[in-house]
Amino acid sequence: MTEPERIRISAPTMYELKPRIVALLADGWRMTRMDKPVMEGNGVDVVAWFERPRVQLDHDD
Repeated sequence: MTEPERIRISAPTMYELKPRIVALLADGWRMTRMDKPVMEGNGVDVVAWFERPRVQLDHDD
């Protein structure tokens, strides 16, 4: 079994990150973790991790 594709995105605030989260979820990614500071905008980013299964391409020779 192959490892899933994984990505990490971040932004200073949830407001900035939300459109990217929505787009990834619509594209078949699954959010696996989110780290959100108690007080946004203080220099610590909101971070989200996503993964999705790798697409297996069949090659006919």
